[in-house]
Amino acid sequence: MTVKLKPFPAADSTALNELYAHVNQRYCLVQLPVPLPEEETARYLEVIRTGNNNGQPFVCFGIFAEDVLIGKIELTRQDDGDAELDVVIRDSETGRGYGTEALQILLREVYRRGWCRAVYAYAAKDNSHARRMLAHAGFRQMRTFHADVMRWDQGTYRVEPQTGYEYIYYPQ
Repeated sequence: MTVKLKPFPAADSTALNELYAHVNQRYCLVQLPVPLPEEETARYLEVIRTGNNNGQPFVCFGIFAEDVLIGKIELTRQDDGDAELDVVIRDSETGRGYGTEALQILLREVYRRGWCRAVYAYAAKDNSHARRMLAHAGFRQMRTFHADVMRWDQGTYRVEPQTGYEYIYYPQ
């Protein structure tokens, strides 16, 4: 299994919609309607293009297996030098180690560049694929978190509580 990280096709809302149409958003802290709303999608693609997420440095890569886009991986750096991770993988590709491999590639690169001090990630309690990926990539499980999650439901968002675990990764 070999994955490549390439710049996410930032000018292509079609690629983003296609990816999210095949992602199990049940585990996402914000579930998005598909197709994605045009205004939000344009803003997000601009964040990818500029590397600036509301004033915070941001990196995003497409995860490719055999030149097919199977996911995306991104980091938003906070003011304290730590970064927050988000990984999305197509349902058909979860559990195959692609996320772990992509995460290891990303971590090596951001630490080689000194881009951040530590990386935080959050995974729902019942998201065994994400929890295994984080553990295999060297993340340590920290505390339990409780968060209000935005769920898309018939044309509007509703808030639901979710419980999961916070993870942290420090360079070796």
